[in-house]
Amino acid sequence: MATLAPEALLVELGVLCVPVCSLQQLRAMKRAAGRPLLGCHAATTRDAYARDLAHWFVWLDRQAVLPFGVTRVAIDRYQQSLDGAQPTTVRRRLACLSGFYEYAREEGAIDKNPVARVARPRVPDTVSTLGLSKPRARQLIRVARATGPRELLLVLLLLHLGLRVSEAVGADIADIAEEQGHPILRIRGKGQGAKSERVPLNAAVHAAATGAQGDRDAGPLLLSPRGSHMTRQYAGKTIKHLGAQIGQPQLHPHALRHTFVTLSLNEGVSLRDVQDAARHADPRTTRRYDRDRHSLARHPTHRLLGALEG
Repeated sequence: MATLAPEALLVELGVLCVPVCSLQQLRAMKRAAGRPLLGCHAATTRDAYARDLAHWFVWLDRQAVLPFGVTRVAIDRYQQSLDGAQPTTVRRRLACLSGFYEYAREEGAIDKNPVARVARPRVPDTVSTLGLSKPRARQLIRVARATGPRELLLVLLLLHLGLRVSEAVGADIADIAEEQGHPILRIRGKGQGAKSERVPLNAAVHAAATGAQGDRDAGPLLLSPRGSHMTRQYAGKTIKHLGAQIGQPQLHPHALRHTFVTLSLNEGVSLRDVQDAARHADPRTTRRYDRDRHSLARHPTHRLLGALEG
């Protein structure tokens, strides 16, 4: 059930709950599940919400708990069952349930939201994903270049531009343009109502895009073996395969986006500029990637010495 598409999930929820819910509650449940899905423009966000709801309803079914008979005790037990998951995963799933039950409350299906006052785990100041060092990143680029133009472009889109994997595989040849004398790539951002973003292409990425495009003048920038858009899953397998060749067999696309942020900060790019480039809504998100932010060598006092005493 966890692999169902959002639309199929709503049907499955009805099948699961018909024996244990009143018709009124079933209708409210479908509206509560469907409303956030319909409001999410990003496919990845819809899929994540659907998977989280599916996980919750499977757990309820196994515990023989009614969907609208949930108490705070049940929520606490569910949170305990997530022991070992990343804090961000637990927070996301609880936020999903809170949104679901809050809408159900507004619909009159329940009297109160059982998740409203549940404490959520604190997200660590640093991300758990490990990026690559500069030598390893260079090594990865060499391996990708030797593998093929498609693999090289995928690596550079993630590593040089900091794209999300969904943004990279969703790009088309028509998205490459020129503005103010610079080649750019138009990408579709993350989240509800996301606008198209412009990302400048440096010389290496532009050359890689030209190589991957070949003699094609339309279609996906990154082709799958079948000639369609490369999928996120195929991109993940590609990065893992390349990573194994540099001693990083668990390498995944987000680790390259992480590397983009950490190396940019280490090269002296300002936090504000890196935040804008990574398209983080909150600067605290960008700071979580900066593992060297507590380094004494980066303290402002060293620069002020030259400015005030020089």
